[in-house]
Amino acid sequence: MQARLTFAALVLALVCAPAQAQNNFPTPGGARADGRVIMCVDSNGVAAPCVAGSGQDTQGSSFPTPGGARVDGMVRMCLDANGFAVTTCGGGGTPTPALAASGPSSGTVNVASSNFTVTLSNATFNGAQTVTIGDGAQGGTLTPSVGAPGTSSVVVTPVNGATSFTFTYTPVSTGAKTLTINNAQGWTNPAPLAYTSNAAGGTQSALVLGVP
Repeated sequence: MQARLTFAALVLALVCAPAQAQNNFPTPGGARADGRVIMCVDSNGVAAPCVAGSGQDTQGSSFPTPGGARVDGMVRMCLDANGFAVTTCGGGGTPTPALAASGPSSGTVNVASSNFTVTLSNATFNGAQTVTIGDGAQGGTLTPSVGAPGTSSVVVTPVNGATSFTFTYTPVSTGAKTLTINNAQGWTNPAPLAYTSNAAGGTQSALVLGVP
């Protein structure tokens, strides 16, 4: 009788043992020190490795509550100190990557500008991410520090490990131009840059007529 009670107690203890937080879910690096566990899925909803630096591990709402599934394919589960799932995720996550841009406000038509600089914060480029720069179909030439130049727009793929790149702009007409910078990773984009293309300054020469 005592043996049966002992066996029953053991089974009960195993069944009722609290769930523990699991590391590496579903890939190494998935568990965060702040108690968040992140799962990334592909377009078919199948678990897949998260892309480092893509922002997949910095966004999302709580899971398993409504709104946990995102259109970018990321689901987040938050656990309490005992390893139990909670309905609300706390703060402390990594900020969303963001692009910032700066550069000259004016230049001369048909002359390359000085450098514009695009800087990424809260992440680094992985060599496969892209940033598109455009002048609104104004026909200007955009020449990035990495990759080939483009007319009216150019797609830049910064090198792995970089946090910034530069580009120049050569307008082909005078007037106000607007340069836009957009990324394909869901990061925060910078505000458009205003650029004024001025006419080239001419030189004057004086003709002195003398009396023979």
